[in-house]
Amino acid sequence: MKKREFVNEDIVIFCNAGGRLDQYTKNPIECGNPILFGGPPEQDESIEENLDHKKPRNFKVIFNHCPPVELLELSTESIHGKRHYVTPGGKYPSITSVLGAFPNPALVEWRKRVGEAEADRISAFASSRGTKFHSLCEQYLLNEEIDKKKFMPDILSSFYEFKSILHRINDIHRLEVPLYSNKLKVAGRVDAIGNFDGELSIIDFKTSKKEKREEWIESYFLQTTFYSMAYFELTGIIVKNIVILISVDDGDNQVFIKPVKDYVKPLISKINEYYRLYHV
Repeated sequence: MKKREFVNEDIVIFCNAGGRLDQYTKNPIECGNPILFGGPPEQDESIEENLDHKKPRNFKVIFNHCPPVELLELSTESIHGKRHYVTPGGKYPSITSVLGAFPNPALVEWRKRVGEAEADRISAFASSRGTKFHSLCEQYLLNEEIDKKKFMPDILSSFYEFKSILHRINDIHRLEVPLYSNKLKVAGRVDAIGNFDGELSIIDFKTSKKEKREEWIESYFLQTTFYSMAYFELTGIIVKNIVILISVDDGDNQVFIKPVKDYVKPLISKINEYYRLYHV
């Protein structure tokens, strides 16, 4: 258990799934989410209440990281235009390539409506923005200082609005690590594995212009279910929940929490169909 400490009048918060230290007795006490220390108990404020930029207090959240289970770093190759991971068992297609091989009627209709050139432009912009947003989230969860000069104001603004959701993450197992399954013959790179609201979860970060309906994002649930199954195959650690966190430009940020068991059969069916129809 780490205890709080003050540096240059900044308030440092240690996020520990097991709780925090009482500021007077120094004994561990249970708490589900990070708490801002300072003043007597009745004056303690939550982190979310102190995210208001108008308040003068500064603080830094320190996320707890579990001792990592050893996992291999994998290289990638493009085969027939699809990303493959080079694993000890062979070259496996990425889970995003597998799921992306199947037509998305809504996406096809959208591309027809806006035109191919405009659709490509919007997709490229969204991909670049998503990559930068992922980088911000990863740096923050790694307890690294963020160089604000490297990011556009709109991305920083979205990230600051997203912080309160990130504070629900704790006891991080891994960030941005490749996973593969010799049973499913698929691989991929997971955003985060850690506790979300106190439950060990596969966590995926997404960005979107508008809010998503649940029926639109089944592929997100299948993707994260794969990560759960691969992580169990490689480590023996069971992850029962999948969590999709979406930063929304025009709307409220979204959180979807689902049990892995609901998507195991659909995922296996989709992978089998991919190998039957598309894989060379």
